[in-house]
Amino acid sequence: MITHLTPNTLANDARMRRALFKGVFLYVEGPSDERFYRKFLEPNECQVIICHGRPNVRDVCHILELASFKGAIGIIDADFNHLEGKSTGVSSVFQTDMHDCESFMLSTAAFDTLMLEIATPEKVKAWQSNHTPDVRRHLLQQAALVSALLWHSIRSGLRLCFDELEAKEYVVESTLTVDIPKLLGHVKNKSQRHDLPDDQLAVGIQQRLTEGADIWQLVRSHDVIDILSFALRKTLGTWKALDITPERLEQGLRLAYLEDDFSQTRLFDQIRQWEVSHIPFRVLRSISQKSLEF
Repeated sequence: MITHLTPNTLANDARMRRALFKGVFLYVEGPSDERFYRKFLEPNECQVIICHGRPNVRDVCHILELASFKGAIGIIDADFNHLEGKSTGVSSVFQTDMHDCESFMLSTAAFDTLMLEIATPEKVKAWQSNHTPDVRRHLLQQAALVSALLWHSIRSGLRLCFDELEAKEYVVESTLTVDIPKLLGHVKNKSQRHDLPDDQLAVGIQQRLTEGADIWQLVRSHDVIDILSFALRKTLGTWKALDITPERLEQGLRLAYLEDDFSQTRLFDQIRQWEVSHIPFRVLRSISQKSLEF
């Protein structure tokens, strides 16, 4: 069914649903996005539609806009858009403040809560004393190498494959650092692009790191979580691989992520502004928006 899902079929589905549902249709990229956003939504006023792809979100919202269909919006991961100065191109499509929605969780106390729950304190302290006290920052810096290679691939039209990368193939267990030659070999193997010289790819990584000074815009959070999952098997914990999968970690982050944190995001403000200009449609539940005071 997914292979037959197109922007036009999604738009036609909304038109058919409208007879029975008068609220907002919220289009998102995938199942993990739906699981993240649904805790903030007004359940009786907003239905989430999974589009299975970023282009589908943008295109279905564009089609419905052109048809003057009321009550449809989309949310996409910004990916590298902020770094490249790009908007979504569709007024009813909003993008995350940072690279992706998982960044919302990793950037807050949800990460610390997760680590307190699943990491082994003695192992964490030992690693910190030998390397750096800031585990989160270290994971971000290492994942940035993967993201920089991805961005370089996109910018250069290399079409490298980054699906289902395995951190164990390119991360040094003791230091939790990325071995760049192993990373390049892993990606080239998956992509069947052994013709690409490692030295040129390494230069591309450094160029993108320089351009992506804002690490939260550069880093793909899935890579951070993959590296953390790998680390918790031995270096920072004692978990079995099947018990500490990236999916389980994302679930833990979602449970630990607070409504107050989401209410501080630009995305939250943009959706609230959309609601004001599109009365009576409601997307978000009544989340108290607090200003931080020190």
